[in-house]
Amino acid sequence: MANADPSRMPKYMTEADVPLASIYFQIKRRENHWESIPLRGENRGRILESALALGNLFFGARVENTTNRYRIDREYRPLIAAPALKIEAAWESFPDGTAQPILRCENPDVEILPVTPLYYLDRANATIGLLESELPAPVLHAWSAGPKIASDQIESISTHISSVPTVPLPTPSKMELEIREATPPQPYLRIHMAPFPGDGRMVTFGELTFSYGDSPRLIPLLPNSLEKHNAMIESKRIVWPRSFTAEQKLEKQLRRVGFISTYEIAPSIAAGAPQKNLFIPEIPRPTPQLAWLSLLGSPAMDQLRAAGWTIEIDPKSGLTAHDANEFFPSIEADPDHGIDWFRFDATYELDGKSSASSRSSLMSSRWISRKQTTRISRSTSPYLAMIQLMVLSGFPPGGSSS
Repeated sequence: MANADPSRMPKYMTEADVPLASIYFQIKRRENHWESIPLRGENRGRILESALALGNLFFGARVENTTNRYRIDREYRPLIAAPALKIEAAWESFPDGTAQPILRCENPDVEILPVTPLYYLDRANATIGLLESELPAPVLHAWSAGPKIASDQIESISTHISSVPTVPLPTPSKMELEIREATPPQPYLRIHMAPFPGDGRMVTFGELTFSYGDSPRLIPLLPNSLEKHNAMIESKRIVWPRSFTAEQKLEKQLRRVGFISTYEIAPSIAAGAPQKNLFIPEIPRPTPQLAWLSLLGSPAMDQLRAAGWTIEIDPKSGLTAHDANEFFPSIEADPDHGIDWFRFDATYELDGKSSASSRSSLMSSRWISRKQTTRISRSTSPYLAMIQLMVLSGFPPGGSSS
């Protein structure tokens, strides 16, 4: 449609397309739209009706572009006319006690198009049809554009709507309110794998949440946030009081044992994430996995548990540790090529199975010369000291054994 200028008719246009294209370009020029016009307001319904009658109405869904991420590709499907559906004015209530006027269709899976007359779009079945109501179209449009109203205004709004008998509009109802007793927050640390915010790499995080009594687990409060949590349970509004100060004290306990927030590492990246409650070891050495194991096995974590913390470790996080009581070092020499090369390795046994045959060796072995031995022993001795304490299941990936 965007290129179908009726003043320079392309070959694919017919005489029946001219009135439709003319309406489109009139709207586009009058409202100063660039590439397309929004499906909102007057005359858009006429365009949909005419295009549907001509069999030229298509729906374009965005599809992934694997070659150019800046380009928007669409896959177009023809839309088929469907029977009209009933629509009515209604109210939607929210956990914070507010209410908002909405339009409710008898089929909740369709999308309401705010055009005149009102249409609906069924994306799944690629169908489109009219919406019918006892209320006039202008009233429906005004109703759908109505703002949220506060809980203390619901009663006065209901009285005002009831005083207008000429238009049968529904009135909002105030929900029953129950405020839970104030309790101290219960901290949770759930350790699992998740994409790093703004990066996409899979990283092991400690996700911090709190609960208050029987509340769901909640992310930490931000400064200036309302110190409460609202929810709707069986048409009743439930409010749990929260404490920003108490949550901050618990978060400091987590930092004292060696955790740091991803927001502190990369605030510009983490700021765009939906959550700022992801923590990692402050010193991720010698490797992130071993740093996690060192933290989880430290007395400080036992102190957190004793203080009431619940610490959960996802089995898929790769932090399952096993005691390896005996190690089997091996050295393989290769004096060929005129250079005295050798390779060293170490394996272990778990449940009667050697890591050389089942998983991997403890170290990614490689050939080195004897001239490098001093540097190698200095750099790897802390690494080997940690390995002697515990062995990460399946670590390291891809190491060879001798």
